[in-house]
Order: sequence, then C-alpha cells, then structure tokens
Amino acid sequence: MFPSYFLALQQLGLLFIEVAKDNLAIETLKKAIAVNPRAAQSHLGLGIAYLNIDHASEAISELNLALSLDSRLFNAHLYLGMALITIGKLDEAEKSLKEAYSIGGPVQARAAHLYLASIYDKRKEYQKAITELESYLRENPKAPNAPKIQEAITRLKAKR
Repeated sequence: MFPSYFLALQQLGLLFIEVAKDNLAIETLKKAIAVNPRAAQSHLGLGIAYLNIDHASEAISELNLALSLDSRLFNAHLYLGMALITIGKLDEAEKSLKEAYSIGGPVQARAAHLYLASIYDKRKEYQKAITELESYLRENPKAPNAPKIQEAITRLKAKR
C-alpha cells in the first residue's frame, strides 16, 4: 500500500536477513536507504547481507557508512571486523573487533573473542589466541560450541 514506507522497508529487510534471504534483504534495504539514507540500521543490515553472500568489499562500504552515522553500533564493528578478516586486513579487523567488544561487552559482543582468536592464530600469536578462546568460554560457559573451542585451545597449545 505504501511502497516507500521507510520503517516497513527497513524491518522487512532485517527480517529477510534473519531467514537467510539475503538477496531479498539487499533489495529491500536499498529501497529503505533510498527513502532515508541516514538510517544506520539499514546500512548495518545491508552490510551484513552483503557479508552473508561473500561480497566483502560492499559489506565493508556499508558497515563503514553505518558507523559514520552511529559509531556506537557494536554489531557494525563486529561485522566490519569479520569482513576485514575475509580480505586479509587483519590489523584493521583486530581494531574493529576490539571496539565491538568495548562497546557491546561480554553479553552482546563475546563472539569478538572468536574472531580475534582467528586473527592471532593466522599471525602465529598462539598465546593471544588461547587467551581469547578462554575468555569466550569464561563468558559463555554453556556455549554449544564449547567442546570445539576446547579442542582449538588444545591444538593451539601444541603449536606454542
């Protein structure tokens, strides 16, 4: 009925991401952004959808736009770090992931530990990787992936 109703477009786009319909999310969020280009959440969602379909450079662009509109979006920092890892910009990714954790804390951004561990593993900084994984388990003791994290810690300890 109202094809340019911003809030409906944004919410629909974000829902498409939740149900893994990323191409529909991209199409819908682009429409939302056309109506309101200063909507940080729409840029964040678009960045996530791009990352989900392995379009890291587009994801980085949208996530940076989201952060230019609202630098306190821990999710934007988190996903930006993830996208930067995929293109090998580990120093920038590390900075973004640390910022995500700084803003979101252990409840909202504990996944940053996992991505930071990945960066440190790639750099052969095994003790730092172990520390991040142990921090993740300490903050999330009932994590369903805890056995795999423990295996990764053991593997990393053998590399030291």
